[in-house]
Amino acid sequence: MNKQILILILSFYFMSNVQAQLENSIFAIVQISYNVPGEDSVIGGIRGTAFLINDSTVLTANHILNSKNYQPNPGFKFAQFWLLN
Repeated sequence: MNKQILILILSFYFMSNVQAQLENSIFAIVQISYNVPGEDSVIGGIRGTAFLINDSTVLTANHILNSKNYQPNPGFKFAQFWLLN
């Protein structure tokens, strides 16, 4: 009986740990377009989703972030892209 309880506790611990790691590895890609740094007139939105692979690598789909859409919105000169979790 004690062995079954220990297995149940360990299973719960590892499942919750995996879920916490998964939740902390999914990011929204947010784009903010502007003309002058610090101005109030900006436009932006969520471009898509990215996944943390390791401490220095983030993975997303080509249709989310490529050379065609890696530019400012029409009427703006600059764009920044942020990962939000």
